[in-house]
Amino acid sequence: MTILFWNENSDNASFFETDFFSHNGELIYISDLNAFLSINLQKIKSVILDWPELRVRDCLMVREKLHITKELLVVDYHWTREIYHLLCARNVVFREKEQIFRMKNVHSLSHGAIRINQGNRSVSFFEDQEIELSKNEYRVFQFLFDNRNRVISTEELIYSLWDGLTSEANVYMTMQKLRNKIEKKPNAPELLLTKKGEGYVLICH
Repeated sequence: MTILFWNENSDNASFFETDFFSHNGELIYISDLNAFLSINLQKIKSVILDWPELRVRDCLMVREKLHITKELLVVDYHWTREIYHLLCARNVVFREKEQIFRMKNVHSLSHGAIRINQGNRSVSFFEDQEIELSKNEYRVFQFLFDNRNRVISTEELIYSLWDGLTSEANVYMTMQKLRNKIEKKPNAPELLLTKKGEGYVLICH
């Protein structure tokens, strides 16, 4: 797997290099537009953009150059809601810096009492029996897990997971199915919460 890491400050690259190479991945580091335009993108699986003064036009240009199946991850510096919505609508995913490589070349993820098994699309809590999820449920749960303790709007879910090609009703139904599987009391959820007028949040301690 090859990842293209674009950072305008070379001092910040060491965080990613140390973490990524420990997973036996190949990392291509660049720091400017000319270097990006000279790269053969066919062998690239993901592109990571990491700089605080992100220019939206540059991000959209990168998205245009990448095939839709390739990931474009932007390190989250807490931009405005307008930028979030604009880029999410173009299939751009925001991640906290420490989350970027947690997904790469590993078969399971865990945080606190929650453990996700990527091999069979299951989740377990407090070392209990694994709960198998459908493909759709797993994608939603993993996205919420990656963004745990942050409220995710229905709009962000639709554009991040369905490329804008689904309805709010489908998101609602998926959330209900997830609650029925992971909550002890689905009608009084403690993990997967709805924030009225805002969206959904997965609570992880």
